[in-house]
This record gives sequence, structure tokens and C-alpha cells, in this order.
Amino acid sequence: MSPPRHRPGVRRRVLPVLLAVGLAAGCSSAADGTGPAAPAALALPGTGERVLFFGDSYTAGYGATSDDEAFPARTAAAFGWVADVTAGPGTGFVAEGGVGRDYLEQLADLDVEPPALVVLQGGLNDAFADPDAATERDAATEVLAALADRFPGTPVVLFGPPLVPSLPDDSVRRVDRALDRAAAGAGAWYVSPVQDGWDVASRLTDDDLHPGDEGHAHLARELVAALRALDGRSPR
Repeated sequence: MSPPRHRPGVRRRVLPVLLAVGLAAGCSSAADGTGPAAPAALALPGTGERVLFFGDSYTAGYGATSDDEAFPARTAAAFGWVADVTAGPGTGFVAEGGVGRDYLEQLADLDVEPPALVVLQGGLNDAFADPDAATERDAATEVLAALADRFPGTPVVLFGPPLVPSLPDDSVRRVDRALDRAAAGAGAWYVSPVQDGWDVASRLTDDDLHPGDEGHAHLARELVAALRALDGRSPR
């Protein structure tokens, strides 16, 4: 599938795909790269703060007609955040995709300002690989630990995979459960389209995998609602 069109002024880098989407003026509250201990309760960033969206082709906006239609930009716009978007199509916690590196390896080259929040999306490409639950959980735990080392005190919301027609439900559910356990063990918050019954499957492009504009809008609406519900709550 062809990637989305990108508006002028958006920085883009391949391997991994790197987009910087400025949706509001401002800077991170953790601009020096350090921060307090991980919060007992989630406090969503305020207007103008930077949020890192890190993930796969969903985060890259595949299926959307432009960056502005993709769920990271829509989510950031709802809160007035500045979105830094880093995405490697085909990748995941165990999957390496077209970039030839999994999430942990991609984090080593991450070049963004310290964010006030990380939204870590993924899991569908791992479901293609169909790892056992322990392998998936351990790989996600490593990525969460690496983010904690890189951005001390920054909350991380792990955003799991939805059910889609191109993948067996059992494989996606197994990955979803493994990511849920990883988030719980790492003190991160988990958003589960599977467990919460998001209807992504009816809003996909012809490949039965990537959301179109309506699908990205649905992802953003549900993610915004989930983040608001988590605000003020401790990780499980």
C-alpha cells in the first residue's frame, strides 16, 4: 500500500519513517531529558506539550490520505499537543518489517525532543509472526524498559492491536494479552482495542489491514476517549 501524502514542512526520514507534526506551539515539560519518578497516576500533558507516537504503519498513517488524517495527528489535535511521530512499517516488538529492525533496535536511533508522554502502538505485525505469549511479553517489556531509561519519569501508554480480517483473531488476542501483561509489569498504561471492542475492521482499506481516513478517525476518537478515561488513574 502506498504511504500517505505528506504536507510541506513535515520532516520525514526512512528507516524508520520519522515524521514531526507540529500541531501546537510549545515545548516539553521535560526538556532536559530528565524527570521525576514515574507518576502514581497518569497526568495527561497540557496544550503545547510534546507527545511521542511510536509504532508501525498505523502510526505512520498508512491508509490515510494525509498526515492530518492519521490517528496521531487527530489525537494530538484533540488535546492541543505537538506530535512527534516515529514509525517503522511492518515492525513491532518482535517483527522487523521492511526496516529490518524491531522496536528496541529503532529506539537506539530515536532523535526527538524529550516528550511529556509516549504513546507506544503496535502488535499487529507481531501477530503475523505469531510468537508465543512469553516471547511477546518479554520483547514488549524490553522496549518499555528502554523508554524508561531514555525518558525517565515520562508516562507510557501502550496501545495494542485491533482485530482485523487479514489476521486470525486468536493470534491478535494472544498478542493483546501479552502486551497487557507487559504494561502491567512495567508500570505503563494499556489501551486495548480488542478488549474494549473497537470496530476497526469495518473501516479498513481494501487490504483488510490498514484503516482508511474513517478508520484513522475512529482510532483517534477511541484513543482520545481512552486517554481521558485513564487520566488520573494509576497503571494496573
